[in-house]
Amino acid sequence: MLFGINLSVDGISNDKTTTSSVIELSGTAYHAISITINGRVVSVEQNGEWHDTIALLDGYNTVSISAKDKFNRTISKIFTVNYNAPPDAKPPLQPTPDTQSATSTTTSTGQTTNNY
Repeated sequence: MLFGINLSVDGISNDKTTTSSVIELSGTAYHAISITINGRVVSVEQNGEWHDTIALLDGYNTVSISAKDKFNRTISKIFTVNYNAPPDAKPPLQPTPDTQSATSTTTSTGQTTNNY
């Protein structure tokens, strides 16, 4: 307790590039009472072990892991991960709908006719 929290993280490394949209994280947080990953609380077992799964978006993702002890001291580790989705996993581009231009004509009687 004197030296604070000892946080270890497995399953992720900084500046990692992956083609998997899901990462399994685990580790230990000795002397911690809570763990948060990107602001979401993750349970910590009595022996300090924790496990979680996160989903990645295509491109660069920031993963922030924080642990807090009973004295409100915190320690954080921040990782950047590049998820490079395989081409078949990316949704196809949708064509934009054709827009028809509206036209108005005025007859000799002064009436306006709209054509859509």
